[in-house]
Amino acid sequence: MNTAASLDRLAYELAGSRRTAFYPILEKHLRTKELLENSVSRVRIYVMKMYCLCADGNISMGSYMYSRIKGDLHLIAGCNVEMIMARESLLIVNQIDELIEHRDIFNFKSIYNFNLSLLKNNLEECKDLSLKLTKTHPSCAMVLLLKGTGEIRGLQLEILKVLLRKVRVSNSLISLLLAKGIPYASVLQKYVLDNITKKENDISSLLLLKDLVLRGIPIEEYGYTIDSLLEKLDDWEIYEYCLENDIQIQKKDNKSINYLTYELSLSMEPERILRYVRTSHNFSFLFKNMEGMDAARREELLQSVKHSDPLRFLYLNNAKFEFFSKEGCLEIRDFRSYLNNMTDLIFLVGILIKEKRDEGIVQALLILLVKRNDFPGNQYITMLICGLLRYLLAYELFTTEYEKLDVQNIQLESLSYLWSDLQILYETWLRIKLPEDLTESYLSNRLISIGSANTSMFNLTEREEYSQLLALLSYRDRLINSPTYKQITEGKLYPLEKTPNIEKILISESRYIFAKVTSRAQKGKGSSAFVTLDSIPESLDTCSIRKIFQDSLNKISAFMPVPHDVSSIVDRIIHSQEIIWNALQKSEQMN
Repeated sequence: MNTAASLDRLAYELAGSRRTAFYPILEKHLRTKELLENSVSRVRIYVMKMYCLCADGNISMGSYMYSRIKGDLHLIAGCNVEMIMARESLLIVNQIDELIEHRDIFNFKSIYNFNLSLLKNNLEECKDLSLKLTKTHPSCAMVLLLKGTGEIRGLQLEILKVLLRKVRVSNSLISLLLAKGIPYASVLQKYVLDNITKKENDISSLLLLKDLVLRGIPIEEYGYTIDSLLEKLDDWEIYEYCLENDIQIQKKDNKSINYLTYELSLSMEPERILRYVRTSHNFSFLFKNMEGMDAARREELLQSVKHSDPLRFLYLNNAKFEFFSKEGCLEIRDFRSYLNNMTDLIFLVGILIKEKRDEGIVQALLILLVKRNDFPGNQYITMLICGLLRYLLAYELFTTEYEKLDVQNIQLESLSYLWSDLQILYETWLRIKLPEDLTESYLSNRLISIGSANTSMFNLTEREEYSQLLALLSYRDRLINSPTYKQITEGKLYPLEKTPNIEKILISESRYIFAKVTSRAQKGKGSSAFVTLDSIPESLDTCSIRKIFQDSLNKISAFMPVPHDVSSIVDRIIHSQEIIWNALQKSEQMN
């Protein structure tokens, strides 16, 4: 078999499902001098290697392999398999400009060029291409109309009416068009009729019906009322619409949290409040509705809570109440019944830490460490442990817990600030160099996510999945322009674009453990014995810190066994405080 035929066979096998079985042959070729001295063979082999690296998620090395053959792709224009490999690889490594520059070599179809221009947000070129594709791919013009920011009216509205006769009009597309203000009666109603009355209803049908309700459009002609829709789609926005428009909802036997919120919005009653506090973390809703009430009325409403749920009563009656008050603090053992289910445990942790008292923070952390085995694999427990360790600047312990979360995809952007904040504080403030593991993992996963978005969007355009396509493009833009990415690569603290959702698991007063750091703490600020995210004592007294831990361990061990590994974690926290303090002193001397 000659060289060209041998490479043909290898490329075919590497493009298949048994790719990894042929890696040894590929590696052998990469070391064969005679093959690499031939420019065509060299480019073919490097493209195969690039493809395998990208397919295995090693995006940075795939990008490096391309840099070694950049400008030489024309040499393999006749090698169909390798050209497909190069195309897919360049998408994955987000080299969109390279694909556009070499579009003639790849001989892309107009639909492919449209998608490339869409990835570059070159809407003018997209517009030109969509005109050419109107007959074969009218979905391209639809994407442009949906992506535009202005109103669709006049000539654009007439174009839309024509497009609707050519594309697949899904429920999600109708919802997108409703959101853009397209007239219902004159344009969209007939498509809604076709979709809902002539097809089996699924979640997309229910969501479309919800959109109609929120726009004041009757849904009876589709065989639904608001009540029957709520039976299948328990959505708070529908309840809220009914409240705002004085629409009565039938009483329900199975009371969801949304229905309980609706009931309480109509009338605050003791039993309703009791049911609500047992199922919801959103106490701000109750505080808002009890705002301005006199003390007698508030206590009357909370009577049922007072007898069955004393800790929530104390909080709801006065959110500023002090668990560790000077007059005689409450004892954790009196609330051990709150340790038996996840909702109560999270609430108890929030109460313990809301005052930022050292004993409360320590007791909360110890309880979570002790109880985690009762809730194996629970992400909330791990997240709270991460938050508390982060607040105490215990980086090594924090990373051990953080890795258990196995953060992927969208979570990557929303949670990576937790460790990145610590890393920047350690390296720029304390001058302590940290391992690059989390940074490398973040950068690698980010590249994989961008590459996955690039490859997925081509299929979504072809399948006319407009809602998913627009969401994917938005997600991709957030990845590329991420403040988290800027923070990690520049080593500077940046604010987040929005408050992280993880904060919502705690009562509002306790969310500081997840707060985004935008500046370092100042010495003498706060009353903590610990060096924390937001406070530095005048001096570090490790004896006092050890006593806080020991007193808390004694209190907790009085009513439940404490595993031995918890004590070793305590020792590591104290040791990390000593390291931080010494680094802080050294840093101050250098300044």
